[in-house]
Amino acid sequence: MKNILVTTDFSKNSESAIYYAISIANLFSAKLEIFNSFVSIPAIGIDGGPGLMNETVIQAGIDHNNDRLSDLVAGLDKHLVKNIDISFEAGSGDPVISICERAAEKKCDMIVMGTKGESRIEELLFGSTTVDVMKEANCPVLAIPPDSKFYGIKKIVYASDLEEGDIEVIKRVCSLAKTFDSDVVVFHSFSEDNMTAQEDADVFNEMLQNNVSYSKLSKESITYGNTHDAILNVIKKDLANLIVMREKKRGIFSRLFHPDMVKRINYHTTMPLLTYNDHSLRK
Repeated sequence: MKNILVTTDFSKNSESAIYYAISIANLFSAKLEIFNSFVSIPAIGIDGGPGLMNETVIQAGIDHNNDRLSDLVAGLDKHLVKNIDISFEAGSGDPVISICERAAEKKCDMIVMGTKGESRIEELLFGSTTVDVMKEANCPVLAIPPDSKFYGIKKIVYASDLEEGDIEVIKRVCSLAKTFDSDVVVFHSFSEDNMTAQEDADVFNEMLQNNVSYSKLSKESITYGNTHDAILNVIKKDLANLIVMREKKRGIFSRLFHPDMVKRINYHTTMPLLTYNDHSLRK
């Protein structure tokens, strides 16, 4: 891992994300960029409709946020950042597009984001921006809930739908786990009335055994009524430090990011969530 992008909206939780990113950058001797996207609000036209945003106003907003970023970097713990190459940049426009484009431009290996924003709290709870970046970014996205702190990664839990596409993610998770000498638990939850669950699990386990080699990898299937409770149970039981999921149109990720599910997960755990999508898996 050579380049990490961490986003900030200058909220308290984005500060947690920055320090989490600093810890990872130190471990990998990676460069770190702190990025803010200035959201420009279009002016109202003389006919009452949307008007054009004055470029001078946009630039003033960018300059102001660059000053805030400069102050933010200057205020970071000097002991923690003394060996890190840190840069910062403010942009403008749609945050999701800006963040994804910046990560691509900088050839980032990971994006780190907080899961609460400074504005539109209800919408940004486990922020819609964060979720949308997870879907669009061309690199993995690490979402940091409020009050999360980095204490190392001793155990990683991967929530699987027993699909072939999960194998590539698990390979990458195991590669990451080797850096921390972490245990990796691959789990799948199913309902009691799922008659084919064990057959599906057996097929998947064979694929896993044939394609992934990591001595600290284990697998388990559990019977649970819903994904939310299953994830919380596994996290609690296995004392995990990180949960990993594959973003896809259907499956665990989609169920987890139903608005109600988002709130329930966010209220009950400070577990960082690392996600991969199809774009990031092509790299």
